[in-house]
Amino acid sequence: MDSLSTWRKSKGNSFVGLAGEVGVSVSYISDIANGRKTPALPIAMKITQITGVPLESLIAVKDAA
Repeated sequence: MDSLSTWRKSKGNSFVGLAGEVGVSVSYISDIANGRKTPALPIAMKITQITGVPLESLIAVKDAA
């Protein structure tokens, strides 16, 4: 899996279930999936453990240039 949206679509999962497992709101998961928010590392690690989505795809790294 390369993104939360791909995970959701391919597995027939919902962000509601994921949000419940992670302990955050559905809107927060949606914001992460759509690139509007970057999760804190502990939350990103939980998402990665549950979904198999690579940590790198959840953490936005800004170019220092």
